[in-house]
Amino acid sequence: FYRGLVTDYCHVHAPQLSPDLFFTRLLQDDIFGLNDGDVVASFKRASGALVQGATDEGPRSQDYFLPA
Repeated sequence: FYRGLVTDYCHVHAPQLSPDLFFTRLLQDDIFGLNDGDVVASFKRASGALVQGATDEGPRSQDYFLPA
């Protein structure tokens, strides 16, 4: 569900940002080092389905969105 929302948002509002890059950067964020709570654990379990393609390609200008 969330992947679909992010894909739709990127298509309409940020076509220069790929959903795969968004999720790659999200999963690299320091918050995913935590082991508390349900949200992070759910994202960790779903991470394989969130990133569906090559993600580290693309203009470096996209780095403003989420830090590497």
